[in-house]
Amino acid sequence: MQWFDRLGNRTIDRDPEIGVCRNVAAGAVSGTNRTNLPLHFWPRANCRDSPTFLLPAGFSWNDPFQPYFSYMPAR
Repeated sequence: MQWFDRLGNRTIDRDPEIGVCRNVAAGAVSGTNRTNLPLHFWPRANCRDSPTFLLPAGFSWNDPFQPYFSYMPAR
């Protein structure tokens, strides 16, 4: 998983664990799912409430108007 935050900084998470929430402090606005699992994204930290975005394995997104503050790999 690779993402860019609102400041343009790139972060790479090489092996996110299934069921483990990852926070994105500066808000992810674009990225690429380089895992073999779909990823759920939340507009709030700590994967609270329901995810609002699903990024399939191998796909990318770019939406500077909707930052995501946490994500978690799904089965």
